[in-house]
Amino acid sequence: MSPLVYHYPNDKNTWGIKDQFFFGESLMICNVTEYQQRQKEIYLPEGIWYNFWTGKKVKATGKITIETPLDETPIFVKAGSILPIGPKVQFATELTKDPIEIVVYPGADGGICSLF
Repeated sequence: MSPLVYHYPNDKNTWGIKDQFFFGESLMICNVTEYQQRQKEIYLPEGIWYNFWTGKKVKATGKITIETPLDETPIFVKAGSILPIGPKVQFATELTKDPIEIVVYPGADGGICSLF
């Protein structure tokens, strides 16, 4: 986990953000920090982003307002990312017959982020 400023040191807008962070190189997590907050203003650095839950493409630089349902932490994926997503397991070495899904977010040269 790392703050946005580590990835965007030249973007002064990222310097003071304390409720958003990167998980790996590809996932930006936007914590909901207020009780019963159902909308949140977040900052998206320059580039193309995808809403992890809906797959909706967002091309924005700057602040946007998003819906924050009770059962979802807002997560955005950087364009060009490749995410291997496996089935839910109880422990890391648990065997499963379910396949691993490879999700590609087009739009840039990408890296890989492991979620398990």
